[in-house]
Amino acid sequence: MVLNILKSSQIHSLIDWDSIFLPIIELAHFSINKVKLNTPPNYHSKQELQAYYDDLRKTISQSSLDQIISEHNNLTKIPARNDILASLDFLKKDRILSLLELNEIALLLETSSFLKPNLKKILNEIRMLITENDDLIYDRHPLLLKIQTEIKTLESEIRGTINKLTNSSNYQNIIQFKGHDVLQDYFVISIKSGSYESKMGKIIQQSDSKQTFYVEPRILKKQNQIRQELLSEIKQLIFKIRFQICLELKKHAKFLKQFYLKSEALDFKYAKIRYFLQRNHSIPKLTDQIKIELIDFVHPLIQDSIPNSILIENQKGMVISGPNTGGKTVCLKSILLSQIFLQKGLGINARSSEIHPFESLFYFGSDNQKIDDGLSSFSSEIKNYMQLIDHLGKTNLIFFDEIFNSTSSEEASALAMALFKEIHQKSKSMIITSTHHHMLKAISHQSNDYLSAHMIINPDNFNPRYKLSIGTPGSSYALEIFNKLTESFQHAQSIYNSSK
Repeated sequence: MVLNILKSSQIHSLIDWDSIFLPIIELAHFSINKVKLNTPPNYHSKQELQAYYDDLRKTISQSSLDQIISEHNNLTKIPARNDILASLDFLKKDRILSLLELNEIALLLETSSFLKPNLKKILNEIRMLITENDDLIYDRHPLLLKIQTEIKTLESEIRGTINKLTNSSNYQNIIQFKGHDVLQDYFVISIKSGSYESKMGKIIQQSDSKQTFYVEPRILKKQNQIRQELLSEIKQLIFKIRFQICLELKKHAKFLKQFYLKSEALDFKYAKIRYFLQRNHSIPKLTDQIKIELIDFVHPLIQDSIPNSILIENQKGMVISGPNTGGKTVCLKSILLSQIFLQKGLGINARSSEIHPFESLFYFGSDNQKIDDGLSSFSSEIKNYMQLIDHLGKTNLIFFDEIFNSTSSEEASALAMALFKEIHQKSKSMIITSTHHHMLKAISHQSNDYLSAHMIINPDNFNPRYKLSIGTPGSSYALEIFNKLTESFQHAQSIYNSSK
């Protein structure tokens, strides 16, 4: 059973969640926002939603879609995972950040057009160490450049010495291959293991095949040692620079955390705005009244969908009739989606709308059979509805797709009306149901308690048009649809004729 589908993971299978929400999830940049967008909505009060939509409306009025896209794309420079928050916490504990962590903070700072002078200075110092692609650089920092120049000069001398050595007559026949390698920070040459003598130098490593010794020539021992000292010196200098940067960053850790969280929130908002503007969705008008008004609403997965409009204001709900395959379920789920979009803070799938944010949403599909529980469809349906009454909230929007469709029509109609009465006595609820039961259609239409509507189908081929007609119940067209769907079956025509 589906109880309150707000906060329920069952909502994913109920409304084709992945197909509907994947486009907006892909628009979000930050990983946490993708998770939030893929999470079933919680209930938010009218006041909470009003404040959110007022902010959304203000953003849209002040920026064009192109500007929003440009600002949103700028945020994608920031790493998608929230590792930066952990790095900022480490700063408070006096931990020295790695170059990778410093680069992530630099990427965050670079998304701002208005940095304080102190932060600009810190950003420049980071960029003197590392590029945005995490490449360590030496030629921007004067102290690093000095040592790196010495290293490069020394390495050029070492390569020249190795070139002379490996081309000499003493080494031509014992070298495994000409040139050099660098292993464990030593410049080495490759000597055939069978030709090696200790006077040639120290063995640094041997090949897996043990056919080659990688040897530090004696003539290079002093130069290798100087090079290693310079490498150690440059590592110590980089550490000192990182240390000084982290001391300065620590002073701004609180601001940087707020800046990151603001960027995260902007990504969340911009993804939503881009999603509903690109789909011509709209910001809803909210009301305390138990009311649903949707003008030109559509289902987002139905291509070239015909817009429908409903106003349920002074009625207790709506009863939708019409043929199987006529689009009743699509219509129910389109209305349900308007509430889900509302509680997710998205635009509504309609040209305009005025809706009440219901505290609880319930949806009951037509297949209620629970084989594992040993319950028939009817038995399971009864159990579900009794549990529904126990779980009603202050305000409820309840959908029944083909209510009591597994029992006789007259009894089903009587039970449905009695159930509706009980729900309304216990709570402020709006009920939207689809049905084939003639008595339920007639009673609800005559009483004016429920808005009466039916789905229009194409009379030529009985295909759904997903068009809702307000004011009258509709026929099920069961015989005509049977005849159309069974044209290719041999005995279908005789069955159809006998049923007329």
